Amino acid sequence: MSTQHPRLVTFAYDVDSAQRHLAAGAEHLIIDDPRISIRSWAPPRQGDFSHLHDIAQAARSTKADVRLSLNVDGLYRDEQLPLIRQAIEAASFAGFDAIRLMDAGLGPMVRRISGDLHLELATEMGNCSIPCVEAYLREGFTHQVCSNDWPADDLTLLRQEHPELGMEILVHGPVLLQYSDRRQLSAQSHPDADPNELAATTWQTVVIDGRPYPFADHQHGNIMYNTFDRCLYPYGQKLWDIQLSSWLIDGRGQAPEYTASALAAFAQLRTQAQTKAPDLKDEAHWEALQAAGERRFKPGFFLANNTDHCFDDIVEEQQQVDVVAEVIDVIRKDAITLLVRQDFTQNDGDLTFTSPEGRSWQADLSQLSDYRGQRLTAARSGMIVRLPWVKGSIPATTLHKPSSSPY
Repeated sequence: MSTQHPRLVTFAYDVDSAQRHLAAGAEHLIIDDPRISIRSWAPPRQGDFSHLHDIAQAARSTKADVRLSLNVDGLYRDEQLPLIRQAIEAASFAGFDAIRLMDAGLGPMVRRISGDLHLELATEMGNCSIPCVEAYLREGFTHQVCSNDWPADDLTLLRQEHPELGMEILVHGPVLLQYSDRRQLSAQSHPDADPNELAATTWQTVVIDGRPYPFADHQHGNIMYNTFDRCLYPYGQKLWDIQLSSWLIDGRGQAPEYTASALAAFAQLRTQAQTKAPDLKDEAHWEALQAAGERRFKPGFFLANNTDHCFDDIVEEQQQVDVVAEVIDVIRKDAITLLVRQDFTQNDGDLTFTSPEGRSWQADLSQLSDYRGQRLTAARSGMIVRLPWVKGSIPATTLHKPSSSPY
């Protein structure tokens, strides 16, 4: 089997984001349109899909050999198919290389519109066995995004069985746990409204059994992510050894540096692997990745399908330390919300924050307030209080005495 040169893949939604990601090192762009992509957080669009032609022209003028895919990742009903057909026709006219589908049943429609468009499959959930991959291969899906449930050893076996398959996995980004086309969050506050007319919600964090899960909804429905972002950068040699065709970086909804730092880090990792360097991980890139991310990084099921055991360790360790309060919600660049476990005062200047990734910083209690924003000088056990946002604050970050840290 010949050595693969995995492409760096990420998402874009307009000319500016396409050129920015290509300049940062992307080699394959998945173009998101909020009308047909359930996880797109791009601004709403109206009218036809002629912007796809503008994106394609700008992308190819920046990088002539870039691969362009149109993301069609929803679960669509019959009445929505004319819009999907219009988007695929526009992508074909613009010279796109492929259509990326969640619903494999749309493959024949793509074939009828254009025989030149390749089929890419990204089911998000499912497609977790070699027979399943082979069934989709027979339907023409020569490029498939493997589920996050595949451990590295199984991915290696799949590559050995099918060296011709375009294999891609998520190497950096959030992990989708649940999607429903019903807008549960919006329905709670607007029970009588037309779901199609409701604005998208902001991200909300729901803590369940001590684990912070991000929720949001928009016109396509309700989305739930895992408590961590998947990041395979620390496992570069194992990742390289699988010989994947593509490495996917998903920075949608994140600050630009989230995607830029990941593209730089994985490009460096790939170069190091090709030169057979003994150590693939670069500390400067790793620090940049952590600085750009708001939540902790974990490999998910990449190493083995027993990742949830790590939460047992965290709970056990937290029971052994003197935790004063715990962050239960974060509003970026605004405020953090804490559940108080022990009484403390504004004068307790020796308290320290520690995030689940192990980052620590001195607590500034000078702007302590209740959840309505009224200033406080002290907090009692059981209260919900707020402090100004600090970069690195994520749910499950703890406020503790300096002699103890849960991580």
